[in-house]
Amino acid sequence: MSSQALTSDEQQLTRVVIFSLGREFYGINAAFVQEIKQMEKITPIPRTPDYLLGVVNLRSQVIPVMDLRRRFGMPDAKKTKRSRIIIIECGETKFGIVVDIVHEVAKVMESRIEDTPVAVSDKKEFISGVYRQDERLTVILDAVSLIPGKGNAHEVQG
Repeated sequence: MSSQALTSDEQQLTRVVIFSLGREFYGINAAFVQEIKQMEKITPIPRTPDYLLGVVNLRSQVIPVMDLRRRFGMPDAKKTKRSRIIIIECGETKFGIVVDIVHEVAKVMESRIEDTPVAVSDKKEFISGVYRQDERLTVILDAVSLIPGKGNAHEVQG
C-alpha cells in the first residue's frame, strides 16, 4: 500500500524551473525547457518587436531570444554573470527567454498550484497558476503563450 501511495503522489508532482526577474519569482514547466544557457552574444534582427533581442546559434539552429522583462512591460536590467537564457521547446517551436537568475528545478505538487487570481485577469494569458511555498509566491507561466510573434496584447508596438 505504501508503494501505491508513493506512485500516486509522484503522478501529482510537476518539475518546474524557478527563476526570477528582479524580486519576482516565476516558474515554467520543466517539460518545456530544453536547456539553460549562460548569456552569450545575441545577434539583433531589425524591425522586430522591442522584446525580441535577436537570435542565437544553438547547435546549428537559429533560435529567437526574447527579454522576458520587456515582454512583461518591466524595466530593463543590466545582464549579470547570473543572467541566463532558458531555451523553451513547444512542439516544433524553439525560443529563448532571458531571465535574471535561475534558482532551481523544483518538484511541485500540482494540487498546490492555484488558479490565477481574478485581480490579474488582464495578465492571465501568460499565467497558468500561482504556486505558494512558505512566504514565497511563484507565478507559473504558460510556455505556449510566450512564443514570440503570437500577436497578443502584451506585445510592444514598434
